[in-house]
Amino acid sequence: MIEDNPMDIELMTMALQESGLVFTLHVAGDGERGVELLENAGRELPVPGLILLDLNIPRISGLEVLAIARSNSALREMPIIIFSGSLNPRDVEAAIKGGATAFFPKPLNVDGFFATAQKLVGMLRPAGHP
Repeated sequence: MIEDNPMDIELMTMALQESGLVFTLHVAGDGERGVELLENAGRELPVPGLILLDLNIPRISGLEVLAIARSNSALREMPIIIFSGSLNPRDVEAAIKGGATAFFPKPLNVDGFFATAQKLVGMLRPAGHP
């Protein structure tokens, strides 16, 4: 998960845990750290089952992180879900054109996080499998 909002991280973690999913969550609080995590996928870290990426993050934008991830052969086919507070149609279009698997707007309440978590579980690839 590449996200700079601690509350969003906490709510999504709680929602994923409630889904019954057994998982390890690696979190980067900015785009630069996110790129570091992605570059280690398949080497020091297992290839993730899914990448949850905010667009509006410090240091390197979510769209730039998306482009870097899609240029990495280990992550090229990995589900990358944009999870953003932006509802700007240009952001949605840029993310999908950039290779995002889906664009989920950030929910406004806890129930929305639980519903989003259920959608994410259905999109997971087994960790460690390209």
